[in-house]
Amino acid sequence: MQTKKLSKLFKALGSETRLKILSTVLKAPRCGKDLADIFGKDASTISRHVRELMDVGLIDVVRRGREVCVVIPKRKLLKRLLEIASKFG
Repeated sequence: MQTKKLSKLFKALGSETRLKILSTVLKAPRCGKDLADIFGKDASTISRHVRELMDVGLIDVVRRGREVCVVIPKRKLLKRLLEIASKFG
């Protein structure tokens, strides 16, 4: 992996909110409004965090009617990544 891509990945993982989003979505797909309610944040704040995670390929978003939902296509990879990260925190 190129240094620049790796740097973006670690930056995306460097936010407590983004790690919480990943942990929550790992358990079950969630829509943006649900995530905003769970974390007590504005929808625009959640959207920004979701965009950053999406940009580095950790999550996907899918439309379900009028809602945009966050899913993790690489469950095994992400689960392992969170396990590794938890050893450092």
